[in-house]
Amino acid sequence: MDDEIGSAQEELASRQKAFIPINIITVILSLIASLSLLFAPIFTLDYAKLLSMATENEEPTRNFSIKNSSVAADGETDGNGEDEIADIDKTVLQYIAKHNDFKISLTPLTFMRGATSNDPIKIIFGDLFKKGGMLESLMLNSFVLGASISYVLGSEFSEKDLNRIPTDNLVKAIRLAETDEQAAKAAFTAEIKKTAQDFDVQWDAEKDAELSDGFDGFISEAKGDSQQFTVERMVCRLAGGEGCTDYDMLANNMFGELPLSDPETQSALKIFMGALFVLAAFPALMWFILAVSAGTHILRKNKIFLTWYVKIFGLLPCLLFGVLPLLIGASVGGKTSFALSAIGTTAWISGACFLVFSLVSLFWLYPARSTIRRLLNAV
Repeated sequence: MDDEIGSAQEELASRQKAFIPINIITVILSLIASLSLLFAPIFTLDYAKLLSMATENEEPTRNFSIKNSSVAADGETDGNGEDEIADIDKTVLQYIAKHNDFKISLTPLTFMRGATSNDPIKIIFGDLFKKGGMLESLMLNSFVLGASISYVLGSEFSEKDLNRIPTDNLVKAIRLAETDEQAAKAAFTAEIKKTAQDFDVQWDAEKDAELSDGFDGFISEAKGDSQQFTVERMVCRLAGGEGCTDYDMLANNMFGELPLSDPETQSALKIFMGALFVLAAFPALMWFILAVSAGTHILRKNKIFLTWYVKIFGLLPCLLFGVLPLLIGASVGGKTSFALSAIGTTAWISGACFLVFSLVSLFWLYPARSTIRRLLNAV
């Protein structure tokens, strides 16, 4: 009898030691899943796709102007006094969306901030209104492409033609106007003339004067009452009107016009954002508890641990934020499906961890744990 117990104890010690790799794998998978659910974007909104969808059925206007009071595409002055730099048709708009990273990433922590904020809409979309943000990039690219089309390409052009325009250099020239307007004008003019040369477009003194007047008028209009040109002021005046001077004011003006801005809707939105946070954070907590449990049991005599709570809640974020939108899109189809495809998620990471952990559990953890429990009862 004593020999049997001694033999069982030896086997138990060997089995416990062999269980340590399972603990280590579990800790790694659990930490990856937990951290990805808390800090990686649970939602990523791809505005490029939405922008492409919005312009898909629009008729192209082919009507470009550098500045309302300067020179239009046909070379005549447009003095309507409206704050509009360029009328972008669908080809150009889709081109801008395709070649820029117009995305907003929302993590569970973003939803937590929104749920506890007095202005949850600004928490979600606030990144649009910042230096180097989507709105700023859209405005700058619209202007430089509109100018290139007006002076170089004309009314007929293709995406291949747009690819040949030095958009980045032209945007840098506009940004240079914040510190040196004359240097910016010279750089901008040089790039436009170089582009005209690349397209074999004849350049003469008249076009030179038109471009000079157009650039000066654009800078003057963008500055408004200020003596200093800034890209922020330019964007705000174009998108928010003459009284708008900074991104905070522009955001407040735009969000104030949305139907989501009334107190009741704001309260409902805060509850919804809080629910999204819980749906991501609670499974993240379960994964973290599993990591702690598996890790601490490495240091204990008994290495085995429970996993039922992760098996119940671990796959929930992947199902809600990944699988469910795909199923809805597949069943509805059309534009709704395309719009849902613009919403990405990193919840697939936790789903992959769940799949790997399930396989490890089925073929390794459960058999090893059953053997250890049997040996524990024997001794």
